[in-house]
Amino acid sequence: MPPSLSAHLRGLSPADFEALLQRRVEVKTYLGGQWRKDMGTLADLLAKPSAIHEAVASLNSFLAQLLQLAVWLGPRVTAAELAAHAPEVELEQLRAGAEELSRWGLAFIDTKDASASGGWALELPACTLAAVPMPLGFGPLARRLLTHRSIHFLATLSRNIGLPTGPRPDKESIVAEVAAALGESPRVERLLQEADPKATALFALIQDHGGIVGRRELMATGHIRWSDPPWSERRKILTPLDWLESRGLVVHDESQIYSGAVVIPAEVQLALRGGRLFDAWQVEAPPLPLVPAPGAEQPGDPSRVLGDLEAVLDEWAQSPPPCLQKGGLGVRELKKTAKNLGFGERYASFLYAMAVEAELIGVDDENRVALSPVAAEWAAEPPAQRWSALLGSWIGATLWTEESDGLVPVDKVVRMDWLAHLRASAASELAALPTGMGTDAASLAARISWRFPRRIPNADAALEFVERVVEALAWLGTATRPNPIAVVEPGRSAAREADWANGDGPGARAFATEVTSCTVGADLQVIVPGPPVHELASALRRFGDLRASSPARIYKLSEASVRRALDGGMEASEIVQVLERHSTTGIPQNVTYLIEDVARRHGNLVVGRASLFLRSEDPALLRAAVADRRLAFMRPRLIAPTVAVLEADDVEGLLAVLRAAGYLPVAEKGGGSLRGDGASARGDQGVRRLLRPSEPAIGLSPAEAAALAATLRRGPGSLSRSGRPAEPEGARAQAVAAPAAGLRDLRLLDGRTTERPKEIQQLLELAVDHWMVVEIMYHSQEGTTTTREIEPLEVGRFGVDAWCRLRNDERHFLFARIEWARATGERYVEMPEAGAVTDGSAEEGSP
Repeated sequence: MPPSLSAHLRGLSPADFEALLQRRVEVKTYLGGQWRKDMGTLADLLAKPSAIHEAVASLNSFLAQLLQLAVWLGPRVTAAELAAHAPEVELEQLRAGAEELSRWGLAFIDTKDASASGGWALELPACTLAAVPMPLGFGPLARRLLTHRSIHFLATLSRNIGLPTGPRPDKESIVAEVAAALGESPRVERLLQEADPKATALFALIQDHGGIVGRRELMATGHIRWSDPPWSERRKILTPLDWLESRGLVVHDESQIYSGAVVIPAEVQLALRGGRLFDAWQVEAPPLPLVPAPGAEQPGDPSRVLGDLEAVLDEWAQSPPPCLQKGGLGVRELKKTAKNLGFGERYASFLYAMAVEAELIGVDDENRVALSPVAAEWAAEPPAQRWSALLGSWIGATLWTEESDGLVPVDKVVRMDWLAHLRASAASELAALPTGMGTDAASLAARISWRFPRRIPNADAALEFVERVVEALAWLGTATRPNPIAVVEPGRSAAREADWANGDGPGARAFATEVTSCTVGADLQVIVPGPPVHELASALRRFGDLRASSPARIYKLSEASVRRALDGGMEASEIVQVLERHSTTGIPQNVTYLIEDVARRHGNLVVGRASLFLRSEDPALLRAAVADRRLAFMRPRLIAPTVAVLEADDVEGLLAVLRAAGYLPVAEKGGGSLRGDGASARGDQGVRRLLRPSEPAIGLSPAEAAALAATLRRGPGSLSRSGRPAEPEGARAQAVAAPAAGLRDLRLLDGRTTERPKEIQQLLELAVDHWMVVEIMYHSQEGTTTTREIEPLEVGRFGVDAWCRLRNDERHFLFARIEWARATGERYVEMPEAGAVTDGSAEEGSP
């Protein structure tokens, strides 16, 4: 009896076992949240067909070919058998490839039979044999299609193809002998020569259909009658299809829906191709030719995309565009934004996608785009960290793809976690080139196609993918193009170091130095010669309109922009003080006059509800407003020298009409609402996500894999009822090779209070996995501090979605505003006891 998958896993070396835990991403996704951690649970997880398909799709061309060859010859294949079907591949390369497959948990090396040629064999678990598909263009194997047929059927088939008659030891021997015979090229050619013209034509038809045709289709086209069943050994008068089936050239596959299908077995297809499964083997990745890339030795311009994205956010904060009914911005609104800011339409769409993926924008209760609470947190970060967040958003983005259109409608987004691996691989290949050197797109496309043959269907698709990746990297200010192409700083640092943005290396130095000064011109323009510091940028966004973002920031002052700042709570004196503090040339008189004039007229009219009322301390101004023809449809009338009433109920509409007429009204406190600057004036709680951000599926870190491997080796008794590994004898007295904190330290669930941001995030991730209630102290946007219990549902890049028991509603909590957190010990969903056998439905039971 062949070893089970769990037995194979136990036989791996410690290094290979930890490598497997890192490569199979489903281990982190699912096993990290399982209360029971043992080899049986791990084997059940790795044996799922979906998990095997994902693993196979992550193999390079050579490993994929080697695995398919092993599946063809399996379940146990000697090194000599592999070498016979891949004569141009050296035995050492086959051994190295087999070892790699064992690190993926798909096949395992067996060295017990040292007498075998090569000294080793490759064994495949049953789950791999069942889930790995045949190479492109091949149908199912005959030895699998014939296993359920009777001995009489197989004996007749054996006789028809010219095999010697006589007793066999068992049914499996007959199946193996017939399958081997159908793979012999001379025998298959002879059988086809013996076929009559109709049978030959039918076989050619099935070949043209890819080797499989449904019986219903054959009936509809008249090749067989509705009453004709599949061939059996008892039938004497044969139709053309019966003749082909009686010789094994085609086999009836009952697993297909409806009436089944007629397929050409893989062994027959192999024989027709000369007995060679693959025309060529490419063991190594295609080389990347090195070409000097002008400018590649200098850092890029990553500050530009930060300024451009801030310009887009400012544009939408000042004039929130409406969203489509199906969600997201339409083409018309994006074209309008691109025109207003002087951007290309495709570039504007890219910036919009990055803003959505980074959770910088959302949709408000009026179905308009609004800045999210995350936008303010993002804007306050240093430039390197802001850019790093954008890079991560692009790598995992599914709202933006490498297709020709780029932007995907929100309602058409399909989660493709594997896309992040392709982007990261392409960027890493470029970043690994020597400084100052680049390569051509076609060579990189061939390399990526070899690395991910299951993901990229052909050379044209690979080339388009590479060109779109380089386009995005160029927009991010870290690549040269079109040819040669190269990655420059900060992309090179981002590919090498995870925490590069927190240091002062070449990546961090690639960003332009933030400036604290500006120039205020008599033309009402404020020019900042570079990226402004956060304090200056925040103030200028409130009372100025951004007109240019690179190379210098140019803000335009106007009556509307100053009024917007006053509506948002700024005083005229504050605006003047900001300009005086940062301007290097003083403030022109006309700028001061504009600010003071707007402030003097601001708020002289106050709008409230009567239905609506209009009041002013200036009777003459109020009479002029009542007499204004543009307000006639609301039928205004004076009821006192300083108060008028109108037959309307839309405060926002009245404010808009009055402002269009040249007045500067404000809403009565508590009796109206203003559309202020950004999300803070619109209210954080009213902003909803446009799209849940993508979370690329990544495996465990080396430390996490080491910790989990140690837990799995200790067996099912290694977990205490509290859920953390039981400490072995003397563990407190000696250092443990695998740190306990590796796999999201479960001790965080024991009720301790943590204030460290990293531990708070880990605690919330654990709480999602184990459905634990967490108590937090939270500082809201309005400045209030509350202690509340939450039920974490999903952890994102910047915060956690959770059910808030205090507000009795689902809320989004930013990590940056959580002062401390602790697990209460309460579960909001029933969990199985430690050591209990689970049914694998934990994910379905999560809220």
